[in-house]
Formats: sequence, C-alpha cells, structure tokens
Amino acid sequence: MKQKNTSPSKAKVKPKPKPGNAWYELVAKTWTDEKLRDALLKDPKTILKKNGIKVPKGLEIAIVQNTDDLFYMVLPEKPSDISDEDIEAIASSGTTLSHC
Repeated sequence: MKQKNTSPSKAKVKPKPKPGNAWYELVAKTWTDEKLRDALLKDPKTILKKNGIKVPKGLEIAIVQNTDDLFYMVLPEKPSDISDEDIEAIASSGTTLSHC
C-alpha cells in the first residue's frame, strides 16, 4: 500500500520570518515588493512606524542594502565599560571577514 505524500511542494514553500518580529516581517515583504523596499530605503522612519516598529524621537535611522559587489559594515561606538586589555584582546584575535 502506497503512503500518501503529505509534504508540501518545494515550489509552494516560502521563507517565513520569525513570527511576531516586525522587522523580519518587513524585510520579507521588501523582497517581493520593490516599491516598499524603495520607500524603506528613502524614508525608513515612516515605513518602520507604518509596520509597527517604534522609532524613538530624535533617533535618526539609515537603512542600506548590500549588493553582490558592495557590502556595508557598521562601525559600532566604543562601549563605555570596556577596558584597554579587552580592546587589545579583541584587536589581536585574528578575526577574518567573509562575505555571506
């Protein structure tokens, strides 16, 4: 007797954002909605707010998108509670960059 195949067709499977995470849901929407993506890049505060993401007053937001030949990296602020020894340990850790 043959068993019925109940697995979904690969053509119908879509990547799902983490439930309840408005940012991941918005990112997924931008993958299929070019107008939304363009609006998010141009006016992030408005689009974030419209999608349920709170933006504190006075905070500026910049959203960029990586491409095949351009990879953005964010240089974080120095934490106020990090010692010079910790900085030296991080700096000499030999970490390498790989493009995913």
